[in-house]
Amino acid sequence: MEFNSKNRVIIKVCPIFFTFLLLFGGCQSSSTSSTQNFENRERKIPVEVIEVSLRQMSRTLFLSGDVKAFQEVQVFPKIPNKILKKLYVERGDWVKKGQTIGFLERDSAEAQLGQAEAAIRVAQANLKQIEERLKNIETDKARIEMLFNKGVVPKQKLDAIETEFKTTIAARELAQAQINQAEARLKEVQVYYQEHTVIAPLGGVISARYVDEGFMSDYMLQRPLVAITQVDPLKIMTHVAETDLPGIRVGQKVEIEVDSYPSRIFVGKAALIQPVVDPNTRTAEVEIHIPNPERTLKPGMYAKLKLLLGRFNTIAIPKEGVIKPSGTGVTYAYAVEDGRVKVKEIEVGITEGNWVEVKKGLMPGELVIISGQKELKSGREVEITKGEAKR
Repeated sequence: MEFNSKNRVIIKVCPIFFTFLLLFGGCQSSSTSSTQNFENRERKIPVEVIEVSLRQMSRTLFLSGDVKAFQEVQVFPKIPNKILKKLYVERGDWVKKGQTIGFLERDSAEAQLGQAEAAIRVAQANLKQIEERLKNIETDKARIEMLFNKGVVPKQKLDAIETEFKTTIAARELAQAQINQAEARLKEVQVYYQEHTVIAPLGGVISARYVDEGFMSDYMLQRPLVAITQVDPLKIMTHVAETDLPGIRVGQKVEIEVDSYPSRIFVGKAALIQPVVDPNTRTAEVEIHIPNPERTLKPGMYAKLKLLLGRFNTIAIPKEGVIKPSGTGVTYAYAVEDGRVKVKEIEVGITEGNWVEVKKGLMPGELVIISGQKELKSGREVEITKGEAKR
C-alpha cells in the first residue's frame, strides 16, 4: 500500500517536472532563434544620393567696415590777431569748393592794397615820361650826328647828346624795374588781402562751427573756425586676408548694405589696396569709394560689404549632404561604397545657394547621401531609391 502511494506521487511529480524543462528549454531556443533571424533580416535603409561632380561657383568675399567721410578738414584763419568780421555759414550748411564763408577785418589790408596800386600807377607814369623824353633825345641825336658828319657842329655837342641818350636809357631801365617792384608788392598785398577772406577748401557740409563773429584769431593760429566734411563720395576702410588679396583689384565692384536701408544695395569700387600685408594680422587694408550724390549714407554707419572674386569649377554637394554635429568641430558626409555606408570627413568652403564647396574629402564620381541619414552608421547596408544621377 505504501509502495503504490509513493509510486503515485513520483508519477504525479515527474510529468510536472518534465513539462517545466520542456517549456524552459523551448523558450530559450525560441529566443536564440529570433535574435539570429532579426540579425539575418536587418533591413536596408532607403536613401537618396547624388553623384559628386564639379560645379561652377562664385567666390564671394563678405567683409564689413565703417562708412567714413571722404575728406574732413578744419578751416583756420590765415592772419593772426584779426577779428572775425563775418561768418556766413552755420552747422549743417552745404558749401562748394572755393566758396567764401567769412572774412576777417581788413581795413588795414585795404589801405595797403590801395597804396600798392597807387605805387604801380606812379611807376608807370614815370616810365611813360622817360620814354617820351628818350624819343625826343633820339631825334636830337640823329640830327646832331648828321650835322657833325657835315662839320657843322663840334664833337663836344655830339658827345653831350650821346651821354644824355645813355643816361635816359638807364633811367628807363630803372623805371621799368620800379614798375616790376611795385607789381610784386601789389601781388604780395593782394595775397595778404585775400587771406583775410575765409574760403572753403573743399565742397561738403559744415559739420562744426567753433567760433562766432567777433572772435579774434590767436597768434599761433591754433583755433579753427569751422569743420567741413566731404560726403560725396564716401569711403569705407576694410581689411582683407592675405589669402583673398589675389582676387581683389582696383576698380572692382563692391556691393554695400547698411542697416538703415535694409532693402537697398549701394555700389562702390575698390579704390586703393595697401601694398603691404600686416604681419600681425596677415591682412591688408582696402579702401572702397562710394558715390553718394543723394547724401543718403552718413559717415559713421556700419556697412556690410560683398565682393565677387570670380567664378571657378570646384567639387560641391547640396547642403543636405553636409553633416556637422554641434560641438564637435567635425564636418563629414555619408558616402555609399558597395552598397554600404562610409563616413567621410570633409573640409567645406564657400556656400552658394543650396550648394556647398568641398575642398577635401570627396572626389568626383562618388555617391553622397542627401536624404535618409537619420539611422545611418558606418558599414550599414543601404538601398538607393533615387537621385543617383541627380545634378
